[in-house]
Amino acid sequence: MSKSQHVLKIQKNGTTYSCEMYITPQEARDNLYAGKYISFEKDGQDLYVPLTQVLDSPTESTQVLVNKKNDPNRYCIAQKSFYKATATPVANAVLTVNAYDGNNVLLDTWSSGSKWFPYGTKITASVVGNPNNIWQTPALRIDSGDNVNNVMTVNNIDVSADAPTRKSYSFTLNPGSNQTVTLKYTQPGSSQVSVAVSGSTRTFTVLAGTTWSASITAVTTGYNAGRLNISSGTITGSGVAITATSATRKTYTLKLNGTSNQTITLRYTQPGSSQVTRTSTGSAQSWSVAYGTTWTASIAASSGYTAGTLSGTSGTITGDVTVSATAAKAIPVVVTRTLTFTTNKRSWINGYITYTNASGSVVTATYNQDTGNTFTLKNGTTFKFQRMYAENLAHCKVTTGGTVVVAYLEPGQTFTSATITANTTYDFYMWMEYD
Repeated sequence: MSKSQHVLKIQKNGTTYSCEMYITPQEARDNLYAGKYISFEKDGQDLYVPLTQVLDSPTESTQVLVNKKNDPNRYCIAQKSFYKATATPVANAVLTVNAYDGNNVLLDTWSSGSKWFPYGTKITASVVGNPNNIWQTPALRIDSGDNVNNVMTVNNIDVSADAPTRKSYSFTLNPGSNQTVTLKYTQPGSSQVSVAVSGSTRTFTVLAGTTWSASITAVTTGYNAGRLNISSGTITGSGVAITATSATRKTYTLKLNGTSNQTITLRYTQPGSSQVTRTSTGSAQSWSVAYGTTWTASIAASSGYTAGTLSGTSGTITGDVTVSATAAKAIPVVVTRTLTFTTNKRSWINGYITYTNASGSVVTATYNQDTGNTFTLKNGTTFKFQRMYAENLAHCKVTTGGTVVVAYLEPGQTFTSATITANTTYDFYMWMEYD
C-alpha cells in the first residue's frame, strides 16, 4: 500500500487539518474497509482520500474524514483518533455498556465485545445479578486509564464486573406437637444436610438456589402425623414457611355386641373428654374412639336369669376392641315340698333322713322328737329314713295317708320313700309286743 507524498489539507476556524492521500482507489478502500473515497488530481496524478463511518472501523490516523451521523453526503473532520470500548461479560450477571456523544446522545448499547468510537465519547455502564433473585449485584469495574469521567480523550476503556455471589434467604420450619419434621436441603456446591425438628419453630438461612424436601412422622405412639403445607421446593426468595397441621390420635373401633336376657354397661373415657356410658341392646353397636381411651364393662342379668361371662371388664384402647358376654342362663323354677313326721310317742324314735333340699343339694339330718319333725325338700325327689340302733325294742310302723309304707321298721333299718310331689305326712306308730 503506497501513500502519496501529497496531503489534503482542510482549514476550519483557523485550524488546518491534514488527511492522508493514496495513489489508488483500492488502497483508499483497504485502508479503512469502508469502500468509499474522494478523488483528486494533482500534477496529472489521481489521488484518493478515504472516507469512513463513525461506528464502523477504527483508524490510527489523527485526522480523518468521517461520515457524519450516517448521512451519505456529508462528511466532517474527526480531529482525534477513534477509541475502543470493550465490555467483558461475567457469568450470572448482565453487563450493560452505553456510549454517548458530546451532546449526550446515545450512540450505542451493548453487553459483550468491543466497539470503536471517536474522541470525546463518554462511556457509562451498569451490572445486575442474573437472575437478580439468585445473584447479588457484583461490583462494576471500569478501567478508564487516564480518561476523565470515562470520556475517551486519552485511551481505550475496558468495562467488566466481579463474579457475583449468591444471595441468602431465610425460611422457617414449624412442626406441630407429637411429630417430627425431617428436613433435607442441599445448598449449591455443598453436600446434603438432614435435620430433624420437633416441638418448636426453627429458622434456616441458606443460599439462593438451595433445594429442599421435608417429611413428617408422628413421634408419639398412637398418633397420626399431621400434613405439611409444602413438601419440597427451591429457595429463590424470603418468606418460605414450612408448617404442619397438628398430629391427631389414631382412632379404633370399640364394639359392644348385642345380647339378650342381660345388660352390658360399657363406660369409656376418651383423652381430654368426659365419660360416656353405653348399654347393650339386642344387636351390636360400634363407636370410633381415640387411642388411649380407657373403658370398663359390667353385666347384669334380667329377672329369672343368671348373667353370662364378659370377654373383658376393663382396658385401654390400643387397637380395635369388642366387648361381649356369654349367653345368660335361665334360673330353673324350684318347687319345694314339706315333709312332716308324727309319732304316737309310745316310745321314742330316732333316725337319719337324707333328702334333696331346695337348692338341689343332698343333705343328711338327724330326726327325733326333740329336733323337730318338719323338713323342706325339692319337689320330685325322694328321701331315705334310717332308724337308729337303740335299746328301745318297740316296733315301728310307717304309714302315709293311711297307707302302710313299712310294716316293721326295726332299729338300723332304712326305707326309701316314693317320689314326693306334694306336701306329705309320715306317721310313726310305735308299739311293744306286750301291748
